[in-house]
Amino acid sequence: GTSEEAERSAAAASLHCTFAALEQQAQQRDATEVLPSERALVPESTSSTQDRAITEAGCELPPDSIDVFDETGGEAPEPWLTFDVAETGLHPELVGVMRCCGFEAPTPIQAHTWPILVAGRDVIGVAKTGSGKTLAFLLPFFTRVLRDGSSA
Repeated sequence: GTSEEAERSAAAASLHCTFAALEQQAQQRDATEVLPSERALVPESTSSTQDRAITEAGCELPPDSIDVFDETGGEAPEPWLTFDVAETGLHPELVGVMRCCGFEAPTPIQAHTWPILVAGRDVIGVAKTGSGKTLAFLLPFFTRVLRDGSSA
């Protein structure tokens, strides 16, 4: 009906404004981008064009460090730095598959999130692409399903 059409129209207008703003940012960035012939004049500590674009869009690159903060003031559990330790909380079959796939130890994001998630607590994890975030979040869930059944 009419309300659906109005909603679609508003959504289209919003998307149009968003894309127009992104296009304007890209044009501004292109206007200020350093040409290859001028790169020798730019100090190496200057962030790359991609880093600047990410920051301008309102996002920071994930840090290389791990910071664990508990909003309740409680102590964060110790990270599970080995698969032997991880087997104390994760299902042994899942850890076995990780070993069979050639993984030698949990990645930092996995080591820090697994004990938190297995304890039933919430977590927000930010890490670079390829850091193991998917398995950091899924293995505790799969462990619960394997132990408690599909009602988990």
